Amino acid sequence: MVSRQGGLPIWRFGAFELEGRTGELRRNGVVIKLQEQPSRLLLFLLEHAGEIITREDLRQELWSADTFLDFDHALNSRVMKLREALGDSSDNPVYIQTIPRKGYRFVAPVRTVHPSTPAQVSQGAGSVLSPSDPERERAFDGAATRGYPGSYIPPPDGEFKTDSPTTGEVKTRFSAQPSRPWQVALIVGVLLFIIGLLVVMSRGNLRNSILQRPSLVRIHSLAVLPLENLSGNIEQEYFADGMTAELITELGKISSIRVISRTSVMRYKGIRKPLAQIARELDVDAVVEGEVLRSNDRVRVTAQLISTAEDRHIWAEAYDRDLRDVVALQGDVARSIASAIRARVTPAELARIAPARRVDPEAYEAYLKGRYFFEKRTSEGIYKSLEFFEQAIRNDPQYAQAYAGLAKTYQILGSYEMLPPNESYPKAREAADKALQLDGALSEAYTARGLVASFYEWDWDAAEQDFRSAFMVNSNDATAHHWYAEHLMNVGQVDRAIAELERARELDPLSLPINATLGRVYRDARRYEESINQCRKTLDLDPDFALAHWCLGVSYVAEKQYAEAITEMQRADAVGESPLYTYGLGYAYAAAGNKARARAIIEELKQESHTTYMPAVFIAAIYGELAEKDRAFVWLQRAYDERDPQITYLLLDPFMDPLRSDPRFNALVHKVGFPQ
Repeated sequence: MVSRQGGLPIWRFGAFELEGRTGELRRNGVVIKLQEQPSRLLLFLLEHAGEIITREDLRQELWSADTFLDFDHALNSRVMKLREALGDSSDNPVYIQTIPRKGYRFVAPVRTVHPSTPAQVSQGAGSVLSPSDPERERAFDGAATRGYPGSYIPPPDGEFKTDSPTTGEVKTRFSAQPSRPWQVALIVGVLLFIIGLLVVMSRGNLRNSILQRPSLVRIHSLAVLPLENLSGNIEQEYFADGMTAELITELGKISSIRVISRTSVMRYKGIRKPLAQIARELDVDAVVEGEVLRSNDRVRVTAQLISTAEDRHIWAEAYDRDLRDVVALQGDVARSIASAIRARVTPAELARIAPARRVDPEAYEAYLKGRYFFEKRTSEGIYKSLEFFEQAIRNDPQYAQAYAGLAKTYQILGSYEMLPPNESYPKAREAADKALQLDGALSEAYTARGLVASFYEWDWDAAEQDFRSAFMVNSNDATAHHWYAEHLMNVGQVDRAIAELERARELDPLSLPINATLGRVYRDARRYEESINQCRKTLDLDPDFALAHWCLGVSYVAEKQYAEAITEMQRADAVGESPLYTYGLGYAYAAAGNKARARAIIEELKQESHTTYMPAVFIAAIYGELAEKDRAFVWLQRAYDERDPQITYLLLDPFMDPLRSDPRFNALVHKVGFPQ
């Protein structure tokens, strides 16, 4: 094994420099994102520039002896990442040369600049900086302000070594040449100062002196970036993504920190940005990044927590477990992070963080595949997720999370008009009840059941209780806040609904559904200018998001900007899958006075109702705008009989305004049982 010697210098090669203390890589002063192990690999190669470093040397340097992993693939992955960061090529290397069947060699000239010593040649590569070189002066000038351990200027003929990068303990060895008088005086003066300082400290006058370890910046918010899949198999992406989501869920159970939801962090998957920039975009104090490797029935997770405010690592750990213990592994990671950031964790929260229940590996794999396809939010993806959640339950009938996933899937099938409400919502309720029977600490299950109570059973009190239970379990569940806002709109509580959506957006700032729903709620609150602005912001995130085009279209209708409304509805109908968008276009035509086109769309919706579920409220609303009230109320009665979830929007939906003055409308509101 090649040993590491020396202190913590800055390594310079080409346009790059590597900070030995922090592992930060910069190119011409600009930080290049590099994960921990590729950074360690680079440091090791730089320390032995010009030498052939064997693959076995690298195994011992980067991994402990008992580490479980596919070593060849893992090492090749690190080298590839490092070359990518350096812009290097294996065919024509500028920095890292592959030595076939042996290892690697760093071939570029390397210079080192110690915080308190002149720049030196590393392993005979590169050129030496003279004592008068400006680089040396800059290194010396910055040493004291950068706070390097052991930062001082040694005597010209002395030999410097920082033996302990952690404590800053410094040992110096001097040559036999005689010391000069000013050197002796300086050393004596420094020693007297230190002795005096220690005497004062012993009297308790400097309890917060600079010799104490500085306190950590308190972490109030964090984001778990997508864990990297190290398997080399693209088909294993679902496993890495699922582990990311599960870790977010576990951390979300700690109410004292704000944890960014999966939807927003997954936008950074495969995107290389400086961590500080990601933290600014997500408005967090720290980020967690790491890797996951699944091999047969073993799983390895490495994770590190980085404070972006301090630009330093707070915590790092590696976990090797049997796949059956993966749930306990997730809990261990969450608890370790909570401890590292000194988060306040209540006993109840601690008990809820991933109890150590073993899971069947095949059930867990099916569950993660279900989550993976569910997040695609396409009709094909939703139905695939249904299959995988059911498979997970067949493999492990006591798997509470799989039942929660099943409940959420059936709820979406009803909300997105993919199944009739009398088929989707009762199944969602049954699965949610089973999940909570097995594990009463699942916010997803409470949220799904609350949605059933609000949108199908019209039991407003039960819905309120379920959403409150969801927040007790996981106050960071952005989806729960989103759907609670929808429930609050159902019962006419506009201001509270907007506040919940704002909270949901804090937790999931890049979520398209949350941003678009906020725009729609502004419209239902008759705050049309804010609605238009919010819908446009959503389209800035994704110009092809159908719900945002629909949201903008309905706001334009309210503002009587009919040409713009029709354009947006046409766009929504072109890119969206739901009959919601066809209905929106029909309503826009009716509002614009184009009765023929509006009636044509009514007929189209009626035809579709023979083969797929069609919310009767959609057809009723277009008839209402056409001033054909009798037909409108026929379809509203049908919506009531079918328990159409869309009927719960009656209280505030502006599209219902043409019907509000009719006594039949108030009678319908009374039958549904909305709170007065």
